[in-house]
Amino acid sequence: LPLVYWLLKRAQYVSDKTSSTDTSPAGTITVGAPEGGRRLLLKDHRFWLVLPALLAAPFILTGVFIHQGFIIEEKAWSSSLMAACFAVYGTMHWLSSMMAGILVDQWRAARLLPFYLLPMAAGMFISAEFNGAWVVILMMAALGTTIGSSVPIFGALWADIYGTSRLGAIRSLITALMVLSSSVSPALLGYLIDHGASAADLLKFMGYYAISAVLLASFSYRHSSKTD
Repeated sequence: LPLVYWLLKRAQYVSDKTSSTDTSPAGTITVGAPEGGRRLLLKDHRFWLVLPALLAAPFILTGVFIHQGFIIEEKAWSSSLMAACFAVYGTMHWLSSMMAGILVDQWRAARLLPFYLLPMAAGMFISAEFNGAWVVILMMAALGTTIGSSVPIFGALWADIYGTSRLGAIRSLITALMVLSSSVSPALLGYLIDHGASAADLLKFMGYYAISAVLLASFSYRHSSKTD
């Protein structure tokens, strides 16, 4: 906290009260408009297109981690191997976060948005079809890659599209929705397990969800003009 306070005092704050507008198929949105950030977000149809992609990562990650015992048992994986692969998850989380930050600076977050879920989707489909020990390593690496890259992509996306004057309100709504997604996942997947779904069924379900979210996100902010 002392370091954060010191850095904030040294940073130059740039107000965007007079920033330009973002013209897009959704209409003209004035970033400095008096309406609240949450209302601005909810009125933009592009947000609803990107929402499934926003919620997919916490939904899938929580589902896999909470129900890992069921998945391990059905796939005949070693629990010690699964535990060891959390190091793989952490390593890929760190590496993908660093790399995604560089790519965001070069290509913008909106252009990367449709792609960040692809490693997670691939990990789910491969894990559903194969049972070898190598699958655990790949699955955890895929989860780490998607979760790590989501932080810089979504962190930059909201400021890039809507500006920073309403960023606190927008981020608070996004965080609440992600927490809700994480809480729904164990209950929904547990319901499916109780009604006869196999581990492969769950993994495929999450993979199809990720692919559907990718398709919707590709029509959201990709062609929006940058807000300075």
